[in-house]
Amino acid sequence: MNKKMLLTIALALGLGLTQILAQRVSGGVKVDANMSSFFLDNIPDMKSKLGLGVSLGGFSEIALFGGHSAFRTELLLHYKNSTMEERATGNEKYFQYIGVELSHYYMIQRSFPNGRLFVGVGPYVGFGIDARYKFRDMDDVNLYKEYNGQKSEMRRWNLGGAIMVGYEFNNKIQVTFAHKRSGIVNLLQNADNRAGMFNQAVSLGVGYRF
Repeated sequence: MNKKMLLTIALALGLGLTQILAQRVSGGVKVDANMSSFFLDNIPDMKSKLGLGVSLGGFSEIALFGGHSAFRTELLLHYKNSTMEERATGNEKYFQYIGVELSHYYMIQRSFPNGRLFVGVGPYVGFGIDARYKFRDMDDVNLYKEYNGQKSEMRRWNLGGAIMVGYEFNNKIQVTFAHKRSGIVNLLQNADNRAGMFNQAVSLGVGYRF
């Protein structure tokens, strides 16, 4: 078999693989409205209340098994906020966060005449860019800054699980609902070992798949 024939076969295989991947791989953009708070463990004097935020970013999907399931990856930039309230006094401090999250879902999906329904579950990892407490008459407290040689009050990295339910219409517009919760990484670094602070959030999003 001469070199030209080998090159022709390799080119044909490459084009075939490219066509298969083009049919199975897609991507898009999305924007979410999110509501977030914290699950507090062994911090009885405080409670966390939901706050409204926004997320935006993109996603990719790889269809599997004839389109009956898929892998979905999302990369989102988040703005989140919530309120921490002292139970005894009612005094409040406002938590604001900007960060990125990378989520991976294994999805089961079913087609209908006007679109497809999908349900996904998987892990996510987050990285905080900025997090701070804001007070009415005081300076902000940067939760990622080291004060007096001590570690920052909060960890930047976060890890948890997510579940998502969505519907894509035939025009490729998607509507999604997701719930994410961290129960693995304690965000507090300098608190008593028994105290814990974990992210939790719900979101409602709209996306478009190219």
